[in-house]
Amino acid sequence: MRSLIICVSLSVFGCQGQIETLDKAPETVLAELPIDETDEGSPGLSQDTGDAPADSPDLEESTEVLVGLDLELTFESRDDGALVCAKRVAVTGSPFTGECEGCDFAFTIEGTLTEDNSASGCYVPDYKLLVTDGTLHTMMLAHADTLDVDNWGTMSSYSDALFVSYYREDTTGSTGPIVKVLSHADAPDLERTVVIDEVSLTWGIEVEGAYNGDDELLDFCASDYSSSWADHTPTGAAVRTETMPCDGTKADIWTIDLDVAMSLDIAVDTVDLSTAFDPKFYVIGPDECVDYAADDNFECTFPPPSFECPAIAAELGAGRHQIVVTAFPNKCTEGAEMGEYALLIGGETPVRPYLAENDIFRYEQIPTEELYTGTGVLIYE
Repeated sequence: MRSLIICVSLSVFGCQGQIETLDKAPETVLAELPIDETDEGSPGLSQDTGDAPADSPDLEESTEVLVGLDLELTFESRDDGALVCAKRVAVTGSPFTGECEGCDFAFTIEGTLTEDNSASGCYVPDYKLLVTDGTLHTMMLAHADTLDVDNWGTMSSYSDALFVSYYREDTTGSTGPIVKVLSHADAPDLERTVVIDEVSLTWGIEVEGAYNGDDELLDFCASDYSSSWADHTPTGAAVRTETMPCDGTKADIWTIDLDVAMSLDIAVDTVDLSTAFDPKFYVIGPDECVDYAADDNFECTFPPPSFECPAIAAELGAGRHQIVVTAFPNKCTEGAEMGEYALLIGGETPVRPYLAENDIFRYEQIPTEELYTGTGVLIYE
């Protein structure tokens, strides 16, 4: 019997990125979790026993037989520098004896959580850690140059795909096979390397992420602010046009200075079908509290894929007022990255707001780091 070293590493530094202990923070800046690209579905995989394992072309040239896999995975994540997850999993595998069309290799695996030093709030799906001592069973780890997955009746195709197939046990029984793509050649925003030869596998991903924290722009000081979802036809004229990202992460802040109290008709409208999106806005008073919120009040001049444009009649006192314009996430016309809008203002006397802040984050951006590494051996007889 001989053993060949295999390294499965989700750090671009390969095996050198392996954690020594989970009690110590790694110095490497870590990646987002591998992409969860698929829902439940099957690429035509079968757990029926076949006549021979799905060996890779390189391994077929050897007179020795691949009989197993031993692998250890570690996962560690941090939010704003604070440790959240620290898990270690032991994985063993044997050659998969069913059908795996186009697979370079395929292993039936069992994974057991052996160490967990995570803080409260840590969550990692079992399939990403290859854990099978919970609700998942009959799990296969495989790689294919091309992979087709039936995702609720829609076929999705992946190239250079590393994936798992498994069954889930719940109160209604066993469901599956469920296929999840861990990594593929077209994965966006990832630094990735997948190298496979006759003796080793190296997988590398490193991405920094962030998630939304506290709202930094809007303070709903009192519950009696005015919200409008009723029909309202705007009467004001466009004072200026601007753009904002379609992902809903940014906002524009317009400022109005009034010497006396005034009734204003405020609205946001789209300006072109190719950049149409679903906007909303808030009005903040001199006390820095939200006084008005408007959404879906009139049909946009250039309708977005769904919903309407906001408008409201506001009674504003003397002082400085701010209009915060934002976008609902991913409601732009297909293919558009930026939404374009016009701010409309109507009143007894002309009012000219100015753009005080352009495309700023509405929420605090909390940085995240993740490390996911593994080392193992292919076992031959």
